[in-house]
Amino acid sequence: MHCPRRRRLVARAGAWAAAAVALQALAPRASAQGLLDLVTPYPNGNFHVENLRQFTDDLATRTQGKLGMRVHAGGSLVKAPEILAAVRSGKVALAEVFGPSLASLSAVFALDAVPFLVTNYENARKLWTATREKASAVLRADGLVLLMSIPWPPQGLFSAVPLTIASDLRGLRMRENSPPVKRLAELVEAVPVRVETPDLAAAAAEGRIDLVFTSAAQGLDTRLPERLPHYYEANAWLPRNVVLMHRATWEGLPAAQRDLLGKAAQQAEERGWTASAGFARSTTETLVKQRGVKHALLTPNVRARLDRLGNRIGGEILRSADGELLGLAGGFLR
Repeated sequence: MHCPRRRRLVARAGAWAAAAVALQALAPRASAQGLLDLVTPYPNGNFHVENLRQFTDDLATRTQGKLGMRVHAGGSLVKAPEILAAVRSGKVALAEVFGPSLASLSAVFALDAVPFLVTNYENARKLWTATREKASAVLRADGLVLLMSIPWPPQGLFSAVPLTIASDLRGLRMRENSPPVKRLAELVEAVPVRVETPDLAAAAAEGRIDLVFTSAAQGLDTRLPERLPHYYEANAWLPRNVVLMHRATWEGLPAAQRDLLGKAAQQAEERGWTASAGFARSTTETLVKQRGVKHALLTPNVRARLDRLGNRIGGEILRSADGELLGLAGGFLR
């Protein structure tokens, strides 16, 4: 006859084993070389990706090789639409995502993509400083740790046709990649078309879009001027990428490694902001010198209309959010 105490011990051991298997299934997979995977949808050569590579090299040096990561660029390991789910579930340890794509978690992630809310690096930095703690808290509650956030250069406007007055935007197919940009398309009576970054070049080449707000850098990367030859230096907004880490992986690191990882991320963020500003200047100069590109500033009529709509969209977002966010960012409304 079996001893009741022995049966309880056996049952408990079985439960512990099952729990261990479940935890192991949730743990981020390392690459074949034993490195934690860091995924990004952006291609090799992009300044964000190059900064991530410097970040991982710096981290390896700081930890004397005890904490290593491998960057997988261009959606090579995880496709762009699946990246957030992959890091949230623990399929990968770290990921870079387009910050405004997190707006469904909190309006705090929509603010840097509000058209014409902030239009230069100084104000973009002030906005990020004001809202960073809030953003970090939202992500921690979602099982993620915020490591850094780095802006794209100011967004210009690529168009298939010249834009003289605001009504010229009406009926054009406008690429959207975040709720505020979709709202702008609706307000100018354009047709919003969802296009993720890896598909942007194809969408333009196939004639599926007529308007794209993006940086000169991404315009060059995706050869937009070949189909959208009118480039307006709009300084429309400075959206930020964010680099996230699976929270359980972060908390499973020794305290000393977490400290070194945080310091490497802080340095990478500062380096990224500087690189973004330099890249904005150099890529704009390169773009406007390209054969066939028709470069201009937005006309006063178009600019005034877009400024008013940007302020309206910002107000809608802040009024629909909690009072804390309104207090943090309300001062950026004009």
